[in-house]
Amino acid sequence: MLKTSYLQPAAVALSFTFLLGCGPRESSSTSTSSLTHPSDNLTDSNPNSGHANKGICSNLDFMGFSWPSDMFEFEKEALEVALNITGSFEGFGGWQNLTNDFDGQGLSMGLMNQTLGTGSLQPLLLKMRQLHFDKFQSLFQADHFQSLMTMLSNWENSNVRQSSSEVVSPLDLGSPELSANEASAFSSVEWARRTIYDSPGVFNPIWKNELLKLASSHEYVSLQINAAWDLHLRALALHKMMAVYELRTYLLMFDIVVQNGNLKPEDEVDYRNYVRHNPRATAQQRLEKIVNLRLRWVKPQYRNDVRARKMSLINGFGQVHGVSRQYEKEFCFNRKQIFPRRPTPLP
Repeated sequence: MLKTSYLQPAAVALSFTFLLGCGPRESSSTSTSSLTHPSDNLTDSNPNSGHANKGICSNLDFMGFSWPSDMFEFEKEALEVALNITGSFEGFGGWQNLTNDFDGQGLSMGLMNQTLGTGSLQPLLLKMRQLHFDKFQSLFQADHFQSLMTMLSNWENSNVRQSSSEVVSPLDLGSPELSANEASAFSSVEWARRTIYDSPGVFNPIWKNELLKLASSHEYVSLQINAAWDLHLRALALHKMMAVYELRTYLLMFDIVVQNGNLKPEDEVDYRNYVRHNPRATAQQRLEKIVNLRLRWVKPQYRNDVRARKMSLINGFGQVHGVSRQYEKEFCFNRKQIFPRRPTPLP
């Protein structure tokens, strides 16, 4: 019987490991933890959940990349799962995800589909310029590289950069339709529309090839992983607030950070009030409650998609973007595995 893991996890003491045996696909990169788990902390809904840790089944290659030194092993494995699942929602290209201007963002690139329109892509490109200029330059023909550098300099010197603490989600009520309003004023979005497309939404093949090479380069993948660290810390903060100490809570919070920017302050207040008035609410009920609270802010045309995506993370399966998903089989983990609070404060 699964312990009520949304209660104080004092006895967990970093007792964490994921997993089941690998599912239908072979792992291109597996991580093995030295941590073990007490079998009575595992969900009784999965007959394999007591098996020894085999490592996650990852579609992403993490070999050769270093993680922050203060990152615990159980966090690393959880982040790898989160990157695999949420990254698969963002596109099928993995590190090489490349999306056109269909959503008014100008360009979306990388595993988490950072965009020009929201100002999340430019910082990664600027970091690439700062740390790996020669490599960056080698991936583009001369005139393309100069054009890209000019766009970045213009953005860097403008006032359109958003605070990292205030993430705008174009899915939310009250947010501008970037394709018609604010995004048209962003010089970087306008640059993309007139420069990297042969016609609206159709990439110039040379630009597309150059951007794909950039996205898949070792240097840029390292920057994507570093950017994921910030997403991870924000997800951990939400996980702590939720006090539902299961892996699926972290995965849900990570996806909220990526797709929706964050929880609204009102969501956290209303959630705490719900728990106070419903102290016996189950983990399932608490997770569903936070999803419903966040959905209040989502535009009606996106609400069903956001709900399906979030509920699939809670339940471990579902139809997302027209595709039937079973995450535990795909990536070899147990979503109800205890995921303890971080034993040291967040950085």
